[in-house]
Amino acid sequence: MPLQTRPRWALLLLTATLGAAHAQATPLTLDAALAQVNRAPQAQAAALTLQKAQADLNSAQAALGLNVAANGSGGYTAAGGLTLTAGVTATLGVLPWASAQSTLRDAQARLRLAQLSAAETLNATRLNAATTYLNAHLAQLDLDLAAQTLTLRETQLANVTAQRADGNATQESVLNATAAVQTARASVATATATLDAARRSLAATLGTPLDGVTFTSAAPDASAPGDVDALIARARSTSSDVVQAQADVTSAQDALASAQRDRTLPDLNVTARYGANGGGLSAGLNLKAGTASVGYSQPILTSSANSTGSASGDPSLSVSFSGGVNLFAPAQDGQIAGARTQLAQAQLALSLAGQNLELDVRQKYADALNAAAALTVKTTQLQAAQQALATAQARADSGLATPTDVTAAQLAVRQAERDLEAARVSAYTATLKLQNAAGGPQ
Repeated sequence: MPLQTRPRWALLLLTATLGAAHAQATPLTLDAALAQVNRAPQAQAAALTLQKAQADLNSAQAALGLNVAANGSGGYTAAGGLTLTAGVTATLGVLPWASAQSTLRDAQARLRLAQLSAAETLNATRLNAATTYLNAHLAQLDLDLAAQTLTLRETQLANVTAQRADGNATQESVLNATAAVQTARASVATATATLDAARRSLAATLGTPLDGVTFTSAAPDASAPGDVDALIARARSTSSDVVQAQADVTSAQDALASAQRDRTLPDLNVTARYGANGGGLSAGLNLKAGTASVGYSQPILTSSANSTGSASGDPSLSVSFSGGVNLFAPAQDGQIAGARTQLAQAQLALSLAGQNLELDVRQKYADALNAAAALTVKTTQLQAAQQALATAQARADSGLATPTDVTAAQLAVRQAERDLEAARVSAYTATLKLQNAAGGPQ
């Protein structure tokens, strides 16, 4: 068999040991299984988290605009009588430390993290589905191989039993052949259980039943790993762990800046008003809160004990301000010290996250190279098994070997084909793991 040709075991279904169930089986390809990943429970949960983060960002963006509120006031005094006033006020965060600005930055960071987490979840689910599918495919090959091995061992036992009856074999040989049959039967049972477990695992991953399904796709060829430094650089920009650590640093920086403002910034409020008789235009600025406001109010009822109706008066401009500054505030000084410590911890965590990420990518890169090397070894071993089969066939044609010897050599070739397919699976999944560590397929 040419080396470029995939082992025929990659195309075999279950053997006759599966009986009628095999005849009714529905083939499932690897591509068809991976196409269902987006509907998997894990992927759907990540998508919902992403939707929530997007909704939070939309809400934060809306909060940046004007907040308009209607208001009213009223009062009664014996001297001034009854007064009712209605108005409207618009408030806007104008300074970088306004709460709406901070909320927006937090929402943007959470959305970015949710996007990366959703992508990682999808990639991890795809890896899990691919690995489980290919394990099920290998389990099918193992079951088929175990069934054929059992047939060979039963033939060998029959031959040894016949030789024993003729006095040409010992009882020990019969017992050894019997043990080989028992081992082969156990292998069939083990392969059957492994296939069932892989089927159930894939069904749980995809969230869909897979009863009566066979796994017909062989492992795809593994792609080249690429440049490890480029993979590390890409991983740093797409890893949710690193991005989360960066967000924690930013949050700690904001907390420190906020604590310092609370300690040093004057609590200043400036208000300007133009109007008469309690009505007119007003504007204000709250320095510490970082917000500005404008408003308009209009008396709607002014009365006194001697008269009712609207009062008149000349409009006037007034400006007022109030403020205070902390001279001695040990509690706030303690908050600043705590915020500095939190920032240092966040920066250390970011450094560790970057180091762990690099180690993980380099390890998976080495695993991919090792899997590719193992694939070469298994290819050579298949060549050796094919040569041994050719030799056994030639010896049988010359009367120097039995048909059982040829069958054993054929079984050895099929075992080598199965081992080569397992090496392909390892190489393919190692490449997927490396891609996931570097942010997913490109």
